[in-house]
Amino acid sequence: MNRQGFSREDRIRRGLEFKAVFNHRHATTSGPLRVHTMPAPTPHSRLGLAVSRKVGNAVRRNRIKRLLRTAFQVVRDTNTHPMDIVIVVLPHTPQSLEQYRDYLSQALRHAEQDAKS
Repeated sequence: MNRQGFSREDRIRRGLEFKAVFNHRHATTSGPLRVHTMPAPTPHSRLGLAVSRKVGNAVRRNRIKRLLRTAFQVVRDTNTHPMDIVIVVLPHTPQSLEQYRDYLSQALRHAEQDAKS
């Protein structure tokens, strides 16, 4: 399997899948990201993004989503436990890929610590 791309299997796509992650009630805020997690029913981590119009126009929202997908691809292999991850983006000015990667890494470290305890 090519792990460089962002395939259908890497995404949370259906409303019920998003609802399951939100209902799991484990969330961490890291910078402008609210990261909801739950153990994945699949053998690898999956990502879902929720970016409202409050974040900005379509160009800004799509740029942030692109950066977050790339940050997820970099960070996902560092997770020891596969997780379903839904990122709710709070209104902010777009930041660099490195900053989003740091926010996501911090939130996932926190989620893994909670999963161990």
